[in-house]
Amino acid sequence: NPPCGTGALDGGMERAANFKKVLDVFFGGSPPQVGSGAGSSGSGSSGSSPSGSGSSGGSASSDKWYPDYNPQFSQGKCINEAPLPSGRPSYDTGADCCGKAYSGQASNVCLSSLPQSPPAQGGTFPDAPSGISPFPPAPRPTRQPVSPTSDAGMIVSSQTFIDMERTLEDAKVEIDSKLFLYQTPGYQWIESVVYRYDDFMDSLYVMATEGVAGKTFYIGERAVDNGHVYGLVNIAAFLAQSMKETIQYDACDENSWDLVGGKYPLSNACGQLGQSYQDYHCSPEEQHMECDVDPQMSITGVTHAKWYGAPGPMFCGPKTNDQPHSGFWDHNYECNKGWANPPESCDDYEGQKAGRYDQSSAYANTAGRTDVEGCCWWGRGVIQTSGVCNFGKLNYYLGARAEQDGRPSKYPQVDFCKDPEVICSSPAHKELKWIAGEFYWMESVQSYNEGGWDYTSELIKFVDEGMTGTGFIDAVSGIVNRGCHNPPCGTGAVDGGWERAQNFKKVLDVFFGGSPPQVGQSPVSLASSGSTGGSSSLERWYPDYNPQFSQGKCINEAPLPSGRQSYDTGVECCESAYSGQASGVCDSSLILLSKVQSHWRPSGTHTILDVSPGASFADAFASSMSTHARQQSSFISYKCNTDSDISSDSLLVDILFDYEVSVAQTEQARHLLPDLKKHILNDLAHTLGCEVSTERYLRESIEDGVLLGFHSAEGSDVIDGEKGSCNKSTEEDSNACVPVIGHLAAFLKRDVSTDAIIATKNIVLANIKDGM
Repeated sequence: NPPCGTGALDGGMERAANFKKVLDVFFGGSPPQVGSGAGSSGSGSSGSSPSGSGSSGGSASSDKWYPDYNPQFSQGKCINEAPLPSGRPSYDTGADCCGKAYSGQASNVCLSSLPQSPPAQGGTFPDAPSGISPFPPAPRPTRQPVSPTSDAGMIVSSQTFIDMERTLEDAKVEIDSKLFLYQTPGYQWIESVVYRYDDFMDSLYVMATEGVAGKTFYIGERAVDNGHVYGLVNIAAFLAQSMKETIQYDACDENSWDLVGGKYPLSNACGQLGQSYQDYHCSPEEQHMECDVDPQMSITGVTHAKWYGAPGPMFCGPKTNDQPHSGFWDHNYECNKGWANPPESCDDYEGQKAGRYDQSSAYANTAGRTDVEGCCWWGRGVIQTSGVCNFGKLNYYLGARAEQDGRPSKYPQVDFCKDPEVICSSPAHKELKWIAGEFYWMESVQSYNEGGWDYTSELIKFVDEGMTGTGFIDAVSGIVNRGCHNPPCGTGAVDGGWERAQNFKKVLDVFFGGSPPQVGQSPVSLASSGSTGGSSSLERWYPDYNPQFSQGKCINEAPLPSGRQSYDTGVECCESAYSGQASGVCDSSLILLSKVQSHWRPSGTHTILDVSPGASFADAFASSMSTHARQQSSFISYKCNTDSDISSDSLLVDILFDYEVSVAQTEQARHLLPDLKKHILNDLAHTLGCEVSTERYLRESIEDGVLLGFHSAEGSDVIDGEKGSCNKSTEEDSNACVPVIGHLAAFLKRDVSTDAIIATKNIVLANIKDGM
């Protein structure tokens, strides 16, 4: 009856499933009837209920409570279903059972699952509806009353707030069960333990009514019928970003994910991808708000990634004589070695299956840092608040600093500068992980007004125009992930733009069920495009700002998006907005568009494209080495015409393909893809005669010498987040199937026929498929 001594049962669900499989093999689903044994209970009836409840069906209640011993300790709860399992400890009350069997359970699932006290005057609770969340919500705490004439009181009593809160309360079960989900190492999506609806609502109440520094979380327009819809769309945009940033990982602390030389530097706590969080200072006007960096501060995070061999939580601490440097996390190390002498175990964090800290030598992060002194400012909360400025502002407006200065403080006992980890670790203020993100949202998103793009105006416009398209949420994703509404800007293209847009749609569907209420006349005048339907062409070209930079292209569809840079020609647009795009998608799309719009001219027996020169081999190779070196560490090129080198002005044709990988549960697909890509490219090169070989299959199929070569990067293939699952109907017990999008760029002679281009592309794809 675990947990006993060493903890909860490891893999209990799998063991039970194995047991069922064995019985099915033995008995084929129909075990033979067993006669009465010497130990028969003598109940007198083969149909009697073993509990003696007098009912042959359903489940009866017992007077005693016992733990269900869920194999996931965080999901365990206490029940009182009859019969009482033999040998299991039992308790007089559910609360006593939770207190003893699930003491220390951070998720609070056990206590939350206990039935509420019955309502007064003999009322009873109806049966729970099917599909109810496995995390029944705890009773909502009674809020501190506010004066109806105060600013907060006027907001709470407004119809806008009431309608917004009613919509959220009606959707709370679906919010927890459909939106606040994280992906397990086994690629299953289950409800988050860290992020719950009740905590979110507590935070929203604070930030929508009291706010910070005169700013509040936008909940809609009071002077408009159904004006709360604007506020719900603001919430939807916030949750869409949160689902991508942290909820999908069930993490409050920033995960260590910047892989350097196949290892995870411990100094990732100082900053990832070349950043330095302790150097993120406030502007001169706000510099008095930021936190001081204390080199003696020692903090360890409370959450981390959960995959097999995942790095442990980030930590910071001073350099010492014994430990003057920081090392790395070795995710390939097998730590479960009970047979070794001396035995080894995985004890760096709960649930660890592999990996270890290696402090034997200094190991630098991307920025070259080899220690973690003063590096306590990594991202925390639902949108990963990071840096001494942001934590300082929280403290200045909401925490101990406000109290010390004699200003009103919501959390006077919380010092975000001395303990930034309080955002994730506080059991008393679980809403802080949300408040930190909402504070950022009010500061950086709601107030965004750059380059002719104003957040609130664009939100209202999006609602008034029927909530269609992804232009609004794509711009918001750019602000959150890259600091501008029209990336790529400075730091590059948006990470996970497609997922953020899909999250936004999911939230809107949960809020409105596909039919948002009609909103009255908005306070923002909308610019008319002069057309009520269809799409027309402009004389101006503008970038589509695809969240994947390599897939971005330029278009001329009306209307021209507000605040977006435009150009006289598509070529000029591609050269300016997608300069350095190794894939050549932007230039290639102009060729395709020319074909669609019939901008062709005959030339002899072939059709030649009448377009400006597109991406070349020289441009693509040089830009790939500079732009993608950080993510794609090894660039591979193949020459398929041994008679001559690849011409610098050869035509680049981007080729995308999808495939599926069977991955052991002990592996991470993204770690396997680079080596797998090498095999795919080598097989393709051999088949197409792009190396020393007597067989040249391609030249038997199309014009001689059309394919000059191809190239790709080891790390250019990505897991297909849009597809989400494989075509395989079943998967092996020990493996998971992962869908992948592959990429390579083929170099062809510049002035070849379109038939030859299409034939070459099809043959490349066919050979990749055959090679699989």
